[in-house]
Amino acid sequence: HTSPYLTKKIYIALFQIIGNMESKTKRSRSQQTKVNTGARNEQEVPRRQNTSHHDSLGARHFFLALIALCLGIVTPPLMSFYQLDYYLEKIEYAVSSGRELFAFSGEKQTSVTPTKDDSIQTQFVECKEENLDLFLYKEEMNPGVHVFCYSDRTMMIYEDSHIPTMTRNIPSWTIILNEVIYGDLMIKPHKISNSQPFAFFSTTGEKIVDEDEFGEHSIPLLKQHGMVLLFEGGNWIWPGVRIGFKRQVDVVSGYSSSHKDHQNSSLEIETLSIKPLVLSVKNFISEKECDHIQKIAEPDMEYSSVSLMDKDKGRPASDFRTSQSAFLVAQDDIMHALEDRTASLTRIPKNHQEHTQVLRYGYSEKYSAHLDWFDPELYQQDPHTLEMIDYGKRNRLATVFWYLSDVEQGGHTVFPRFNGAPQPYNFDDCTKGMKVKPEKGKVIIFYSMLPNGKGDVLSLHGACPVEKGIKWAANKWVWNANMTFVEE
Repeated sequence: HTSPYLTKKIYIALFQIIGNMESKTKRSRSQQTKVNTGARNEQEVPRRQNTSHHDSLGARHFFLALIALCLGIVTPPLMSFYQLDYYLEKIEYAVSSGRELFAFSGEKQTSVTPTKDDSIQTQFVECKEENLDLFLYKEEMNPGVHVFCYSDRTMMIYEDSHIPTMTRNIPSWTIILNEVIYGDLMIKPHKISNSQPFAFFSTTGEKIVDEDEFGEHSIPLLKQHGMVLLFEGGNWIWPGVRIGFKRQVDVVSGYSSSHKDHQNSSLEIETLSIKPLVLSVKNFISEKECDHIQKIAEPDMEYSSVSLMDKDKGRPASDFRTSQSAFLVAQDDIMHALEDRTASLTRIPKNHQEHTQVLRYGYSEKYSAHLDWFDPELYQQDPHTLEMIDYGKRNRLATVFWYLSDVEQGGHTVFPRFNGAPQPYNFDDCTKGMKVKPEKGKVIIFYSMLPNGKGDVLSLHGACPVEKGIKWAANKWVWNANMTFVEE
């Protein structure tokens, strides 16, 4: 199960070997320039040594090329494409900035059992196995989520939520920022990478401190929590851990304490898929709330439009989508409550949400497989979209999809690239991939972005044709930044 991790380290080692060879070559050239040009014999010796050196270097290059060929053969089964691309980008950044490539501290990898402080028992989470099991991935990695375990004097880091890669005494905040976060974990500073600032979260999804706030006060805060999670993309994403994994989370009702429907609850989140990350939550919306949304949306329903990529300009929306839809601006207690409840479930501020898009699918109506996030490369001829996403810095992070009715037959939500499957040839094919059956009151959360802030191409999804009955549903798109559609 550590194969992807070891593959990553092999690539890193290969880069480091090449870097060392380049350094030796530069030193050799530097030494040659120091030769006394007044003595002919002293000039000739370096030439002979230089020729030998290049012969040796050629052999080494051939050997490294052979290693690279072997890695090219074994890599695809070991790492998904987007994970490999992610790590190679990090390696390239480390090489170009002269950073140390290995994250190992050289210290013995030992488990940490922190001493519990009664004064902060509501916050402190011990790094013991039963707690780590809620966040660590056993069979693969979770790129962009790093678990930090703090005790009184040491910290242990589980890079990419996998296996412990570093144990060290707790240094100053400047060392953690520059040597650990920017160095060992190879996270690019957001001001030079056009991305959201990284952020630390508690194990319940409470934001503790982000990159812009990180300073001397940060270490005591992190130590108070014991176990914390660093998200490179700066937003909380519920770790899926494995298919079938379930966790209980506290969610607010969204109603005021005096409202008759006010009752906070504990809901169960179930992982339906890891790649892409799809989570399911039953009984999120009451039957009364489902019926209310349908009633207030129905007068404004009209056939849906779509945002066209450059290659699809000029084509009618009906080529892709035949449903009806309407956007609802929250103007009553129920809609305001559902927005607050969605923010509580996702642990992402309400002002990151778009207005609710209500959908109705009649007989045979469908939506071809598509992505909810905007790839800047595919919208180069659409200045409005590029400006809206700030050329990639802002984007749709997640879709909370509300099922507002049962469907007698058909109407499933399909994820054709489930488990890393290749891009489908037919985007209307509902025979392949993972399908989720509509169930009134249930919601699914599927993430359009990875925790490292990159768009997830595997999040391709579609709405299968309704074969019998009517399907009512709603999109609640959640962005990775404040978009001002919805106020807090």
